[in-house]
Amino acid sequence: MKTALPALVLAALLFCPGHAPAADDETLWQLLYEAFGNEERVCAVLERIDHELSLRPEDEGLLNMRISAYGSLHDPYSAKPDVYALARLHPDSPVHQLQKCMVDEATGMEMEACRSCYLNVAALCERTGRTDGDDAGEYLMALLLAESPKAREVKQRFLARLTDSPTDQLLREVMTHFSRDMAVGRVERRFVQHPCPAKK
Repeated sequence: MKTALPALVLAALLFCPGHAPAADDETLWQLLYEAFGNEERVCAVLERIDHELSLRPEDEGLLNMRISAYGSLHDPYSAKPDVYALARLHPDSPVHQLQKCMVDEATGMEMEACRSCYLNVAALCERTGRTDGDDAGEYLMALLLAESPKAREVKQRFLARLTDSPTDQLLREVMTHFSRDMAVGRVERRFVQHPCPAKK
């Protein structure tokens, strides 16, 4: 069993669609970020997210938030329905399709099928013009996880564009030391143990 931070956390935190959340949701995001690493606090935030989703079941911001919460608990299986729901809603979105590939790999999909999935995401990025500039993150991640020969050149271009901002410094650190184990931690279902009382 691998204990690396599951792929869906990277996808949600680094490549999440850039829409401004509502004020209440922004507060929940802040609480979730502050709770990472503390299972009890993550569980408390997850309970609030579940409550909000009972009122707004199709709210994409809340679904993304719950994906991140499950990711921090090393449980890609519980996140999978939300990841799939967003992928169905956005068939032409590289970020959502990449997230689906990553959660499939985290939950045990065969490696050859995973590589094919990532290559499809890379092709989608190429069709939609998301291969350069600020939109190249998903393209690079897909190529790296597909182990494509193109990945090296794209990675060099990506790193060269980064600034000294805190976000770019984080991206530089992640991409400079990128590894499959770091990005996608496969987790066997039998080893998933929820610390949250309502989720056991």
